[in-house]
Amino acid sequence: MLFELRNSATERVSHCGVLVFIAEEGMIYMPYWMMGNLLLQEGDIVRVKNVTLPKGTYVKLQPHTKDFLDISNPKAM
Repeated sequence: MLFELRNSATERVSHCGVLVFIAEEGMIYMPYWMMGNLLLQEGDIVRVKNVTLPKGTYVKLQPHTKDFLDISNPKAM
């Protein structure tokens, strides 16, 4: 299941999946970094909507460091 999370106060939107459904009804738990991305504080209201996202067709990856060049077979990694 995939969900759209929306902070209506700032119009920030993100998408996520679910690891486990353990929160009480009307509550959600999310990582602190995700709350930061959505500009949320603990206790703020978030709109949660079940969505179906299209599959990706292309991705371009860029290594963070030059250490990637030291890998003998990058395709295998």
